[in-house]
Amino acid sequence: MKKEMAEPTREEIAQEALEDAINNCGFNPKRFAESTVKWHRYIQNELFKLALWIIRVYGSDEYRYDLRNEYAATKAKEIVASGILD
Repeated sequence: MKKEMAEPTREEIAQEALEDAINNCGFNPKRFAESTVKWHRYIQNELFKLALWIIRVYGSDEYRYDLRNEYAATKAKEIVASGILD
């Protein structure tokens, strides 16, 4: 019996597209952030919520990291510990 592959979710598709863009040596995070001010205000709000969720996930005790992503994990932990996200 052939196993059917589940269709990727919208979140998985977006995650892969963003991962590909960031993994490109020419990706400029500041330029990307500045370009988002042209987006619809609702989309800007949703992107900001996404950024906050990423910080919560990276700052959680369950998140495992190594030297390659230590900066992101430790900064996220500092932000979470500050209580500013409560």
